[in-house]
Amino acid sequence: MRIGFIGLGRMGVGMAANLVASGQEVTVYNRSPGKAHGLVEKGARAVAQIAEACRGDAVLSMLSDDAAVEAVVFGEGGVLASLREGAIHVSLSTISVALSQRLAAAHATAGQAYVAAPVLGRPEAAAAAKLFIVAAGPPHAVETCSPLFEAIGQRTFHFGAQAHVANLIKLSGNFLIGSAIEALGEAMALVGKAEPTPVPGAPYLNAVQGTRLRDLRPTDRGPEVRARRVRCTAGIEGYPSRARGCGDPGHTHATWKPAARSLDGANCRRR
Repeated sequence: MRIGFIGLGRMGVGMAANLVASGQEVTVYNRSPGKAHGLVEKGARAVAQIAEACRGDAVLSMLSDDAAVEAVVFGEGGVLASLREGAIHVSLSTISVALSQRLAAAHATAGQAYVAAPVLGRPEAAAAAKLFIVAAGPPHAVETCSPLFEAIGQRTFHFGAQAHVANLIKLSGNFLIGSAIEALGEAMALVGKAEPTPVPGAPYLNAVQGTRLRDLRPTDRGPEVRARRVRCTAGIEGYPSRARGCGDPGHTHATWKPAARSLDGANCRRR
């Protein structure tokens, strides 16, 4: 396929390199052109304008946030104005559901296809083509892009024809990770501030990773979660004696706060 790739940050540069390695004809654009030099050496073509990256069968964008995506897509000479009718825009970015819906509507009006395909994984996974991809959009467009997903990731999860659903899934995944980190931090604070015998972090983590965290594996707890029998409250079902008192505001060993409140919008959208 003749594709464009917009956004050569820590995630994008590895993804673009894997697309080149898979034999795709890749044109790359980045606001800071110096980041394209390594890709050009591998066979990509670098361009100075967004429009020049939108002349193929599809253009993929991997950008930092809603504002960056809006500027690249809706700005003068942007993706929406430059992509030919029938071509595909694949947004790999972690963006809001509202913006994804707006993109789908705008591309449909222009006779273009829009696929949301946010990714799960860090830059190391992007470089190694080990990302997990959450894809949604018009079935024919998603199918057309399957070779591209195979080039950058180890598995693609399909979530139907409504593109914004993929973004909702990705945001929920970010929230889940953030909540787990928050919960682990609170648990470590509980044991680390205990008097008169605080527990050091390293031994505690070794013990928890070897025992209790195993109970959280989806294969073990999936049926209970689906049946809504697991409650994330101070009194965890099945362990009332161990949890008693932890939710008491006067308890001196830890400070408890709802994980959802601790995550602002920026953190939930961070890729």
